[in-house]
Parts: sequence; C-alpha cells; structure tokens
Amino acid sequence: MNGVTTSVILDKRIQKIDKTYAVKLRVTYNCIQKYYPINVFLTVDKWDKVHSEKPRKTYKDHLLYFNEEELKARAIVKEIHPFTFTAFEKKFNQAPRSSIDVFAAFQSYIDNLLKDGRAHVHQKATSAL
Repeated sequence: MNGVTTSVILDKRIQKIDKTYAVKLRVTYNCIQKYYPINVFLTVDKWDKVHSEKPRKTYKDHLLYFNEEELKARAIVKEIHPFTFTAFEKKFNQAPRSSIDVFAAFQSYIDNLLKDGRAHVHQKATSAL
C-alpha cells in the first residue's frame, strides 16, 4: 500500500459537551497523520465496549461500520499512485454519483409518475425539464 497506513481511532483531543469524542479515520503517510471524520461520536466507555472481545448489539454495528470505512479507505489508497492526501480526500469524501445528479433524480421521478398512471402530472413534470 505504498507506505500508507489506516486505522479508526477515538480522537480524544476535543471532547463534546455530552462527554463524547469523535471517531475518525487516521491516514498516515511519510510520518504525516491526517484525520477524517466518519460521523460517529462515542464515550470512552462505549469505545471500549465496541472493541471488547465480543461486542453486542449497537457496539457490533459500530465495529462493522468502522471496518467498512477502513476497508473503503484502503481500497482508495490502493488506487492512488503516487499517493497524495489531496487525491485521497477527493475520493474518500466523494458523494455517490446518483446523489449529485439532480437531472437524473428528476428524470427518475418523472418515469415513476408514468408507471403509476399519473400521466397528467408526468406531462407537467416533463415540461419542467
């Protein structure tokens, strides 16, 4: 993986009012560490439960999510030659294509109107394009 390491960590540098800390993806390359949020906040106690020998219920869900995010990061790292943090950030934070394409979403809505037998609304929506 060209000298790049990844791990999911509990970032204890900043504590929120509710006593939780952000869980972040840490990417290290050439002794430089960068942290990327994965939108999960846990207390130290809950973090320990997530990483216990046999996590249960929501703790297991958190662990699976953390593993999924790290695997996603590793796959992106393998694609980038030579590795740069800028290229990694672009790919890691990239939204799925369908969520950014407003035209495609609107066209899908119009197609569903026609399937549902709402032709009069379909005609109005088509003219909006």
